[in-house]
Amino acid sequence: MNDMTWLHNEALKNIDPQKMEVINNLVKETNGKPIAQSIPYLMKANKELSKKGLEFTPDETALIMEILTKDMTIAEKEQVKKMQTLINSQLKK
Repeated sequence: MNDMTWLHNEALKNIDPQKMEVINNLVKETNGKPIAQSIPYLMKANKELSKKGLEFTPDETALIMEILTKDMTIAEKEQVKKMQTLINSQLKK
């Protein structure tokens, strides 16, 4: 994603600077990759935060997904939603 306008999103204003660093790295690492190839980077970001005693809130996770899927087609976004639902259901078990 070469479009960096996401940095001006008001919802990012109050996010912890350590989380912002992880989000920024995540966006750079997943730039141009399909969501399926981006999943390892999402997992890496969560592990990185966990090591720092932090985690993304549900709202932050939703915002990250919005940023990562910004340039996707509607069909691709639907596929991402299905994957999120599946992953969330597996995590709740």
